Amino acid sequence: MLSMLDALQRWLQRRGTPPSPTDSAATIEVIPGDGPVLIDVRTVREHRGGTLAGAINVPLSQLDGWVATAIPDRARPIQLFCASGSRSEGACRLLRQLGYQHVHNAGGLLVAAARLHLPIEHP
Repeated sequence: MLSMLDALQRWLQRRGTPPSPTDSAATIEVIPGDGPVLIDVRTVREHRGGTLAGAINVPLSQLDGWVATAIPDRARPIQLFCASGSRSEGACRLLRQLGYQHVHNAGGLLVAAARLHLPIEHP
């Protein structure tokens, strides 16, 4: 069985960078595939300062309204990170309450980069 890290890396290699969310719920698109989803729950400003390769920026304040449309499969693996691991832990709790089964807090940006073996990029 693939580890979460292996599955995420394979998905990123196959699919490239997933689409970013928008503010309008009417234009939210389903993220294609069945591989892990990497979500940066920091603010847009923080995200612009550097993020993990392949991460989708969905600020924590927008996550609730975005996730059900973008990731309808509640069994799909999701990795979340923020600046320190605190907001991403809150995001994990929220997603679990919404019925998502495979939600993991990768921690803060630098910890997540090391843990997931992903480079930091500047969008």
